[in-house]
Amino acid sequence: MVADFNTCDDEGYLEWTDRHRTGFVINTFRPPARAYLMLHTGSCRHITTPDHQFSSASWTGNEYAKVCAARRAGILAWSMEQFGVEPSRCQQCRSVAAREGVLKGHRPHAAAAGSDLPSREI
Repeated sequence: MVADFNTCDDEGYLEWTDRHRTGFVINTFRPPARAYLMLHTGSCRHITTPDHQFSSASWTGNEYAKVCAARRAGILAWSMEQFGVEPSRCQQCRSVAAREGVLKGHRPHAAAAGSDLPSREI
């Protein structure tokens, strides 16, 4: 199940990321567009830390929207259903995952077997 923050709802979006630090977020244009789909972890500083160059509605306002899911599989399925492509992956998130020893294709056995444990793979 995905949460769609396609309107100016920074408060709701930041509450979601606070509750789902291990979840996944696609940053995209508003309305969502195939031209820009960037996958982040729910704790990525690029999508959770205020930046002085943006307005107070910079996360879900202006021309940006967020689509969020607790599980990586859910957000990838949304992207495939909507646009037929997987999103690009944030380099910052990939670096953190690599430092944590979680590289693409090298998940713990339980997660690879389809258990309910969240994957840290980005």
